[in-house]
Amino acid sequence: MKRIIFTLLYNSGQFVLSRNFRTQNIGDINWILKNYNLSEITKGIDEILILDITRKNKNPEKFSEVVKLISSNCFIPLSVGGGISSVYQAEKLFKSGADKIFLNKLFFSNPNECKKISSIFGKQSIIGGIDFKKILEKNVLYKDYGVNASEITIKNWVNFLQENGAGEILLQSIDRDGTASGIELNEDFLNTFLNVKCPVILMGGVGKIEHFLEAFQNEKIEAIATANLLNFIGDTFLKLRNNLILNKVEVVNWGENNILKFKNIFNN
Repeated sequence: MKRIIFTLLYNSGQFVLSRNFRTQNIGDINWILKNYNLSEITKGIDEILILDITRKNKNPEKFSEVVKLISSNCFIPLSVGGGISSVYQAEKLFKSGADKIFLNKLFFSNPNECKKISSIFGKQSIIGGIDFKKILEKNVLYKDYGVNASEITIKNWVNFLQENGAGEILLQSIDRDGTASGIELNEDFLNTFLNVKCPVILMGGVGKIEHFLEAFQNEKIEAIATANLLNFIGDTFLKLRNNLILNKVEVVNWGENNILKFKNIFNN
């Protein structure tokens, strides 16, 4: 079953737009709650992913409060991450309303802690993040908020994440981030996760409904995430889901009263 994921990027108290990992402030949590009727847009999406991309002076307590507010205003699964470094921080986010947590930097700095988090909360609750950029026609793994290239191949890193606790893999294109130019779908890239056993999420480049349709033609891509706050507003997600259904893409087709039912299925 294919999934539509709406991503909110949080940076030092503000929600932001991102282009090639450079950010522009849009508004705080009050702006999100005012401009996005979360209880309504959840009829068109399957999950919300909230990422704290604050680079300096992170405030985990304030971020947890923001997660609580969003959780109390929607009825679908929440995935949350950004700067998680310990079991304690992961537990706090789960208690704040997260159904899954997103880990990226921790897999580089302390994979044993990732294993520990996974063993406590379950592998199905861990998303491993991969940031990549195309260099000389080759997709290269990047770390440290997309600043430093790694010598590890993306294919090997995908396997490493699975071996160290990830139950899902999210691959984000730095080049396409915020460009609305479409998702990276070349054959060489798709082959990097040809034999991946866990669900694969792609992010970066989504700007219109057709990008979802194109990507979902590949059976290995289970989910698409978009952080385009301005293109996907109002009833756009509902139109997207209806369009996918009309094009025979296998997405959950719930009625007006089935949102809670889907959340129960997810949690079980």
